[in-house]
Amino acid sequence: MREQEGLVYLKLARQAHRGYDDVLLFEEWRDAHALYNWTGANIEKPRLLPGAEGLAEYVRVTHYEALDMDPDTVIATINPPKANGDPAPPPN
Repeated sequence: MREQEGLVYLKLARQAHRGYDDVLLFEEWRDAHALYNWTGANIEKPRLLPGAEGLAEYVRVTHYEALDMDPDTVIATINPPKANGDPAPPPN
């Protein structure tokens, strides 16, 4: 995953509880285009290694927009993937 184009930051974190652990995967993507290239059309579908879903009782994917960026230097674009799942081309 670290080799994925547009991935800026990746961190796996755990919070231990009695009898279970909460595990979070934090990802930061350069832009929406890079995120959609990774996720495809369904950004809520977990991207797990084969067999990993069977290890978790509950999996949820949530996305947030970073607020620590200078808004004057950011251009928001969303190019959802094509219907066949292929990444959409970047805007001109």
